[in-house]
Order: sequence, then C-alpha cells, then structure tokens
Amino acid sequence: MMYVVTFFSYKGGVGRTLALVNIAAMLAKSGRKVLAVDFDLEAPSLPSFEIFQGAHNASGLVDYVTSYRETGIAPRCEDFIVRSEVEGNPIWVMPAGRHSDGDYTEALNNIDWNELYEKQDGYLLFEDMKQQWAEYGGHGFDYVLIDSRTGHTDVGGICTRHLPDAVSVMFLPNDSNITGLVPIVENIRVENSMRSKQIHLHVTPSNVPDLDDEKGILAKLLDDASRKLRRGRGFPTTIHHYQSLDVLAKDTFSITRPNSKLSRELEELRMQIIGQNFADREGAVYTLRAVPEELDRARKRRDADRRERLHEQTRNILFLHSHDGEIGFLAAQAFEALGDQAEELEALSIAIEHGYDTDRARLIRGVKSLASSEDETASLEDLREVLKSETATPFELIPAIQVLKDFSSEWLENVKTALDRPNEQYNTLLSLVWHLMSWREATPLCAERLLRLAEFEGLPANERRRVLNHAVLCLIAAGEFHKAVQAIENSIQSDPGGNEVDELFNRAMAKWAVDLEPPIEMLTMFVEHSEMQSSKSNVNARQCLALAHMALGNPEAALEQIALAEEVLSPGEIAFSCWTYLNTPSEEMSEQLQEMRSMIEEGDVITPPFFTAAPKHLH
Repeated sequence: MMYVVTFFSYKGGVGRTLALVNIAAMLAKSGRKVLAVDFDLEAPSLPSFEIFQGAHNASGLVDYVTSYRETGIAPRCEDFIVRSEVEGNPIWVMPAGRHSDGDYTEALNNIDWNELYEKQDGYLLFEDMKQQWAEYGGHGFDYVLIDSRTGHTDVGGICTRHLPDAVSVMFLPNDSNITGLVPIVENIRVENSMRSKQIHLHVTPSNVPDLDDEKGILAKLLDDASRKLRRGRGFPTTIHHYQSLDVLAKDTFSITRPNSKLSRELEELRMQIIGQNFADREGAVYTLRAVPEELDRARKRRDADRRERLHEQTRNILFLHSHDGEIGFLAAQAFEALGDQAEELEALSIAIEHGYDTDRARLIRGVKSLASSEDETASLEDLREVLKSETATPFELIPAIQVLKDFSSEWLENVKTALDRPNEQYNTLLSLVWHLMSWREATPLCAERLLRLAEFEGLPANERRRVLNHAVLCLIAAGEFHKAVQAIENSIQSDPGGNEVDELFNRAMAKWAVDLEPPIEMLTMFVEHSEMQSSKSNVNARQCLALAHMALGNPEAALEQIALAEEVLSPGEIAFSCWTYLNTPSEEMSEQLQEMRSMIEEGDVITPPFFTAAPKHLH
C-alpha cells in the first residue's frame, strides 16, 4: 500500500530536501520501493544529490504536465521516472525536468495551475498520476516522498492537501517561519475536516542551532511555535544544525555517516513518519510500542480525545496485520494500557495462533481471562500449556504455577509436568525448584526430579554439586531424612572439594531429625568451619549458626546470632530458613527468629518445626 509524504517548509535553508533525500535513502536501503518527486519546480534540487544525479538531464514533472495540457491525455509516468541506486538498492526519482535548459523556464511559466485545476481537470490528472505511482512496475511504490516548493504557492495545495497521506513540515524556529506556517497548517486541518482519511502532520524544528540555550531564547521560540501551530504535544523530533562541509557537498549522511548526530535525528523523523503508515510493519511495531508512553502523556494532560485516537489506531493496525503474531502481542500490550481487556485477549489469541512468544501470550491470556471468562477450564488450560512447553522460561513457569495453585486442586500434577523438562534445561529447573521450595507439598517432586538430574552426564561438575544441594534441602523439607544423608554422601563423593559447611549443617539437621538428639560433633565442626568463612553474613547463615548454638547449649551465642540475623534481614527479602527448610518471606523469617529467641529465653526443648511438619503435612 503506497504512502505519500510531502516535505514542506515555508522558507528555504531549513534542510527540507536534505531530510527527504536521506529518509528516501534509508527507506530504500531497508528494501522499500521509494520514489522521490521534485515538486520544487522553481528551484529543483533533487538531481544535485549524488544518488539522483542520473536524473540531471531527464524529463520530469513540468514535461508531464505540459504533455497533458497539449494532448488532454495523461502521459505514462514511467517515461518521466529515473531509476537510480543507493548501496545496491534501487531508488527512483521523478525530477522537475531539464531545469538547466532555457525551454524549462518557458514551459514552467506557461503552466497556469488555477486553469489546470478549474478548466482542464487537473485534479483528475494528479489522481491518475498517483494511481500510476501505485501501480508502477506491477507492485507500485511503497513510499512517494514529494519535495514541495516553499511559501504560499499554487502548487502548494497540490503537495500539502491533494496528494499526500502525511506532510512533514520543517521550520527554523523564528517568528517569520512560524507566522508563515500558521495558515498552511490550518489549511491542512480544514482539509482533514472534509475527508475521512486524515493527512497526518509531522511538524519538525530543523537546522536548529546546537548551542547552549542559557537565556531560554530557543525554548521560548519553540513554545511560541507549539502554541501558534497548535502542537499540544510539542515536537517529537528536532533536527539540529550540523557543522560539516559534507552538507554543502550534498552528501547522503544516512548512508555515508550513519552514526552521526544528523543521521540519528533524521532516523527519528523517519520513524515518526513511517509510524503513521499503519500498513508498514516496521512503522506499526514502532507505533504500538509507543502507546503506553503516549497514553501516559495523554493522561497527565487529561486528553481523552488522544486516548480514543490511540485506541482507534491500535485497532486499525491489528486489522491490517491480523496474521502477524508480534503485532498481535504488541497490540495486546497497547490494549492493556488502554484498559480494553476484551480486545487484549483477542490480540493475544492472534499472537498465539501465529506462534509469537506463545508461552508469555498464553500466560497473560490465561491469567486475564480467569477474571473475565465464565469458562475457567479454558483459562487454566492456557496455563497448563505453558507448563508443558519446552520453550517456557521461569518468567512464565513460575507465575503459571502460582495461579494454578490458587485455582486448581490438581496443581501438583501440573508442577510435575513443569519439572518434566529436558535435563539440558538445568538452569530453568533449578530456578523453578527454588521457587517451589516455598511450598512443602511440592518438595518431594522437586527432590525426585533433582536426584534424576544429578545423574545427567551433560551436567557440569559445579552444577551437579548445586543440584545435589538443592535436592538435599528438598528431601529434608519433605521429611526424607535418610535419603538426605545419602544424597550428601553422594555429593561429597562426586566433588570432595565442595561446600563442606553446607553439607555439615544439612547432614547434622537430617541426623538430628532421625535420632531426635543433636549430633554434637557435627554441629561443633559446623560452628568451627563457619567462623572461618565470611559467608555467614547473610540471614540464612546467621540463623543456621543460631540454631547450631541452641543445639549445643550456647544460649548467649545463639541470641547474638539471632540479633545479627535480624540486622541483615532486608524488607521484602525471600530467604531460606533452616527452621522450616523452606524459602521464607522476610516477615515470616522475622517471626521465626523471634520464636527461636523465645524458645531460648523460656528454656524450652529445641525442636525445629521441620522435624514434624513434613510427615504431618504429607500424610
């Protein structure tokens, strides 16, 4: 679908043609079919740029109109279009004509534009020309960029109101430029009020001095321009003056110096332009990604009309790209920001149907539809599909499990499904297990899966030690104390140089739970080894030391470690608790530390809750 953009300025010297040529080159380089049209008939300059030099002596727009006036028949556009190249990519130009030829001026002066429109069906002539552009070479052009002449002219209305889908107005922010633009911009708005398809306005300050505005002169001029041109949202892009002689050489900066500041600013303008061409996939993606930020700005201005326009454009983009999964997903995010859950769910379905980020899309659809759908089964099935997926990451798996736990009595079966993933995904499995270690009822499944994972030959040695350590924690939490001792022995055999402190403590806890008597020798060794390591600064290490001292009959040392544990405990932290052998939120950890303190102060028999919690819970 062809998109026509006119580049207009009230005065020259603002870099209008430079912007057009560079944006045309960028579009051509990205694979679009681009036609540049030189409608600056009094001072044509497109052929002066290197990429269009092949059109220097070619017939063009003036010849096209002259032929029509002489014959009454619209000529073939292809006879007035010259093919060129930019870095091996084709690009086309329709020049003004042979402007260095004396006959050119005479031919131009002979064209009465008012008479052409009023008596010679000029409107139909340009409609036919536009249709020929759309059909050129069988496919037509993706973009037609028109370089319009400056000021108030007869040709101006053709370029700014008749032909374009968008007008890029460029101006140096001074009083004469701003004042001159006001009626032209207003005429475009009047035209918009009479047509269903709106001409989009891009108003861009350009050739702006890149200097320190310590006196606020530039800021005042831009505010004045924003007010007079009715740009409530200001100017998204500014093109600054670029001090380089290459500008005089008509260099195509976007190609030869793509990382220059000028090229980056022109790229911003290019994205602003294609972002309003909803049929352009790149532009559609750009626009959808901007919706949440645009909506936030509209909310701050209490601009309800802007919200409606954002809503409408999101629907339009999704309609034009209804078979594009990524756009479906981005549209869903836009609809979420707009508060339209029904449209969000439909857009997510498009993403899923076309295979884009299906795990995340299913997760969001499943969670959102639970709140709005009467069919809870379908919503939960989305979440179960996430757990079955081998491509799902902890970012999708963990939330899916959390929701299933709240809504499904069979959530442990779903956990088993999530854990039944390839051994090669050991990092994902470990992340999943660490989260599941918040719920005692899930620990037997975690322990069983980790013990199988430890036998995987492709597991690096350091990861095997970590897997076995997690397995031990899960076995103790599940009340499988004998198996925990065996797993520790296996871990020591596989990696004798591992973390002896952790193994000492866990082995002591498992043995204590079996014998119901503290293993004094093991706990003494644990305390001695811990005091030689600096890792005891976190809350878990302090709590472990406190419990060891409690078991060894050292109440003062135990109370000291409890106090230190409370000092290092951070609000919102999830820490592993040796009191319950579960991951524990900071609030619960604080309560457990207080429980341990009370037990010491009251002289109670020390019995950690994990001794009896697992059998009671599981049986």
